[in-house]
Amino acid sequence: MPSVISRRPALRAVSLSCLLALQAMGQAAGAETNPYYLGVGAGLTHVSNLYRLGEASPHSSDWVGSASLRAGVDQTFGRQRLVLDAALRQQRYRHNSALNNSGYSLSGGYSWEAFEKLSGTLGGSASRSLAAFNPGDRPSVVERNEQHNEQLNAQVRYGLGGAWQVEGGAGWLRERYSLASYRPYNYRQHSSNLGLNYRPRPGLRLGLSGRMTRGSYYERVVAGSIGEDLDRKELGLALDWEPGGASSYNARLGHARTTYGASAGNNVSGLTASLQWNWQPSTKLRLSSQLARDAGLDSSSMLSGLVRTENNRSSTSLRFSLDYELSAKIALNAALLNTRRELRYTSNLGQAIEGHDSNRVLTLGASWTPWRNTQLGCQYSHEQRSSASTQFSLPYSANAFGCSAQLMLR
Repeated sequence: MPSVISRRPALRAVSLSCLLALQAMGQAAGAETNPYYLGVGAGLTHVSNLYRLGEASPHSSDWVGSASLRAGVDQTFGRQRLVLDAALRQQRYRHNSALNNSGYSLSGGYSWEAFEKLSGTLGGSASRSLAAFNPGDRPSVVERNEQHNEQLNAQVRYGLGGAWQVEGGAGWLRERYSLASYRPYNYRQHSSNLGLNYRPRPGLRLGLSGRMTRGSYYERVVAGSIGEDLDRKELGLALDWEPGGASSYNARLGHARTTYGASAGNNVSGLTASLQWNWQPSTKLRLSSQLARDAGLDSSSMLSGLVRTENNRSSTSLRFSLDYELSAKIALNAALLNTRRELRYTSNLGQAIEGHDSNRVLTLGASWTPWRNTQLGCQYSHEQRSSASTQFSLPYSANAFGCSAQLMLR
């Protein structure tokens, strides 16, 4: 089953409205015959609990202003497609100026088809943003901590004849932090995967795949030596089904095992599974729901709710999302994500500490497109975490409300 790594910035509630509008701009650009686009945006958001502190700590509320510049190209030629996107962002805080920062994101993808049976994709991305202040299972900080992410992925598919297809690929990623206390969490990994697909008819795919991942916390000190290596092996079945009409289904079932070189007490294995239902009864309404369960390294990031952490024993997540076009120019959206994690930390002395936490994120948004190249949007978000043990994960709640405006030329 595919391994998902979360790269979510700390101020996710602050930038949600800007990100949603930028996504809509990119989708609009792809629909135009002109492959090039250039956009600018600005937003203002109020955050009730900037540092994601617990109830016993004083909350830090602030106003955050942001400005962004985005450019890209989405070009199709023959059986090939090239997509490039670059964005720059500035964030300024009214009362916490030490957090003022500039960030960026770069991404690109190339898909190709050499023959009827042979095709593939190549992609990569790089970004810089603020890391989470209170991610859970890592130090809670109130300083500027920049997170750098880079990754590369390649995938090749070959038709074996009839309804059968084999595919394989490789990937690489790296995560780095600027704060000295977060250097033990600097991480890199490379992975490879191989799978077999069966497509008996359009709208139906059955798949069997395996993935091997080798990772390293290369600056962590464990048992007197530098570096903590890990290996993860996954084997899974997949079903993608579009029966016709308004619904489509995606199901995954598999098993994963993660082993550590120096901290054997953190080894974990277990069931990985997900079931997703998408429903679009009309062009105006779209509903999606997903229930997922994972074990080990990637359990917190399956639904992009939390950071990746090696102390997750298992995670169960439930997500709902709704998009509704009220008119040709007004759109509404809502989403709810609830995640429960089972955690365990094993110290260098072999002492095991266990616990769990629950995280909930609710977002409500609206956008207005008065003209073809202009979009205005507002969004409210609420985050809440409860924890059975503050040794691993500090509870908090936070609210944010912001509005943004974007203009795109194409």
